[in-house]
Amino acid sequence: MRIFDGLFKRIVIIFLIIILLWFLFSNVIIFSLFTEVENYNLIKEHVDWAFVIFSFILIYFLINREFIKRNYRKAVIAAEQNLYKTIFETAHDAIYLLNDQYEFVDCNKETLDMFQCTKEQIIGKKPFDVSPYFQFGEVKSEMLSTEKMSQAKNGKPQFFEWLHTNLKKDKLFFTEVSLNRLVISGEIFLLAVIRDISKRKKAESTLTESEKKYRRLTENSPNITYIFSVKRGALYWSSKVKDILGFDSENLLNNTLKWGNSIHLEDRPKIKLFFTNIQVGKTYEIEYRIYDIHKKIHWFYDRIFNVREEDGDIILEGIISDITKQKETEHILKISEEKYKAQYDYFPIPIYTFKKQGKDLYITDVNNAAKNYPFVKAEEIIGRNVTDFVENKEEMVLLDVLNETFKIKQDQKLEMAYRFKTTGVKRNITAVIGFVPPDSVLLSTIDVTDKRNAQQKVYHAMINAEERERSRIAKELHDGVSPILSATKLYIQTLLNLKDEKTRGEISNKINNTINEAIQSVSDISNKLSPHILQNFGLSTAIQSFFDKITEIANIHHSFFYNINSKLDEDIEVNIYRILVELINNTVKYANAKNIIINIQEKGDVIKIFFEHNGKGFNIEEVRSKSRGMGLYNLDNRINLLNGDFDIESDIKTGLKVKITFPLNIE
Repeated sequence: MRIFDGLFKRIVIIFLIIILLWFLFSNVIIFSLFTEVENYNLIKEHVDWAFVIFSFILIYFLINREFIKRNYRKAVIAAEQNLYKTIFETAHDAIYLLNDQYEFVDCNKETLDMFQCTKEQIIGKKPFDVSPYFQFGEVKSEMLSTEKMSQAKNGKPQFFEWLHTNLKKDKLFFTEVSLNRLVISGEIFLLAVIRDISKRKKAESTLTESEKKYRRLTENSPNITYIFSVKRGALYWSSKVKDILGFDSENLLNNTLKWGNSIHLEDRPKIKLFFTNIQVGKTYEIEYRIYDIHKKIHWFYDRIFNVREEDGDIILEGIISDITKQKETEHILKISEEKYKAQYDYFPIPIYTFKKQGKDLYITDVNNAAKNYPFVKAEEIIGRNVTDFVENKEEMVLLDVLNETFKIKQDQKLEMAYRFKTTGVKRNITAVIGFVPPDSVLLSTIDVTDKRNAQQKVYHAMINAEERERSRIAKELHDGVSPILSATKLYIQTLLNLKDEKTRGEISNKINNTINEAIQSVSDISNKLSPHILQNFGLSTAIQSFFDKITEIANIHHSFFYNINSKLDEDIEVNIYRILVELINNTVKYANAKNIIINIQEKGDVIKIFFEHNGKGFNIEEVRSKSRGMGLYNLDNRINLLNGDFDIESDIKTGLKVKITFPLNIE
């Protein structure tokens, strides 16, 4: 109707103008020109019809032109709407339209998925209805979103990060928002494109934290850390470069030639050759000399662990260790090599020399004591790879320690049981492993098998004597004292025959209670001295019985798992029982724990015991130092009798964890 109203007005105005022109032309101009003409009336009549036809033609043209323009506008609007719908339906981002009141009027499926709602629920809402109350920097979401939308409405596109929630406001996530003005059919809308960037923000946060940790690590490292560009020079030096050489890291970054000019003249060709042949993806190790600010020479061991290509440039990342003292030591060792060789050959304990070739370790030499050691044939091991002589997990520890010694260049000590492959004999040895510059590791061994066997015999004798004595005392208490007390109880009951009923009753009750208590005490002492239930029913029943008694007097829950299929030696069962009783008693007395877990397992030829409680822990070293001869020391002794290992973890807040491992058959 609006279109027709406008068109009608224009036609009326044009028609009035035509009538006016017609009037002027037909009544003024024609009259003045053709009044004297004979056919004036005929001419005037033709002119009148011409004006009428012209008027109808003009009116038809205007109406037809207006409908053509309207159809064109409809086609344009339809095309815009189709494009708009296509974008909505195919976009992977959330897209929605806001009206000039900043209310949701339309959105795509991704928007509904992002805000976890239906279209009916979100239409009419405003963006701050799906935002937390505050944005970054404690700015109110409503105020900030209104400002952004106002600027976009005025033709200034907005692109920013925003904290969104779902419609229920129980989920928070990061988004990236693009906000633009959009005119559809003459009406102003805001088109918002939202992208969830929570994963990216998390990755950025992780990367930032990693960079901070990397910086802290490099700045606190005793070595120099650097990043170097082949084209641009140094990009980063850690502050340790000043402590070692006196060079200011900022000055090194600004003066790219200073480092190269400080390298010893004899080592510069080696550095130049290195840069000529450098390859991306490889690691390098190089040694060279460099002068500090006082012209003192330092030996550097440069480990380049990352070589990468970046924008046509080659970037190196490395760690430099100052090995000046090591080089000085090498020089001293070189001077005294002959003396060292003599000492090596005639040292009274076996010594083995190892060298590394790539990832392999080889035995290159042995001294005279090793050659005379009866359990290994020296001529069969020289020149062989160490991996030929290690088989089980325990022996692999030796290989790990040797490799670590090559890496850290520090002495280490190791105790282990080793079966010599050339003779098949198993011996207990104590080994000291040390790095000898420039490229060797020495392994010196002491055979402690006989000493350890003697100690175990003494320990077994002591334990056996102790158990025999306890059994004897227990038998005497049980067979001697208990019957006497029981008989005494019967005798005293005769007091009931006394005439004074009240007195007899009081005395009888007291005597009965006292004697019952004595009998129970004797029984308890007997069981503690020699657990008869252990001898009669086995370890599992004995431990469970002990737990039952503990739970009667202490509010503590326990979980006990026993998975032993083999028949254990009596000495082993007694020691396990004593160890666990000690741990349980200490837990009840000091830990204030609510739960105890015990797990006894048989794994191959090994017994494993796991003990854990959730009560109050303790400082292990402090307890060891203050309780010598008691507590942990007693446990150590019993576990040594089993030829086992004892690992303990404890903390004031996290309780206690104990792991005990020993062979099923003690040799």
